[in-house]
Amino acid sequence: MYEEEKQKVIDLIPPDQLLLFNVKEGWKPLCQFLKKDIPSVPYPSDKNVNAAQISQAFKRHVIQDMVVMAAIIGVIIYGWEKVKSEPFKNLNDKEWDMALNYME
Repeated sequence: MYEEEKQKVIDLIPPDQLLLFNVKEGWKPLCQFLKKDIPSVPYPSDKNVNAAQISQAFKRHVIQDMVVMAAIIGVIIYGWEKVKSEPFKNLNDKEWDMALNYME
């Protein structure tokens, strides 16, 4: 199936706009295709990226996601408490049910 889909792309895209690229080839074919200079840093691979770098990047992303989630949850809780306490503070259970059903 992969080869069939790849062939569809090859047939559809003009050759001068399509790069069939294998990451093992490194920077050269990619930079030539994009008409860019070849960077002085090695092409990223598992040989030049150690597990500690990957682990650190992963931890950083997880922490960022946790901070965002905590902020979202805080806003939701604050909003819910505001809604409960301000305009609807005198509602009984039946009135709450009606208000919630109305919002759906």
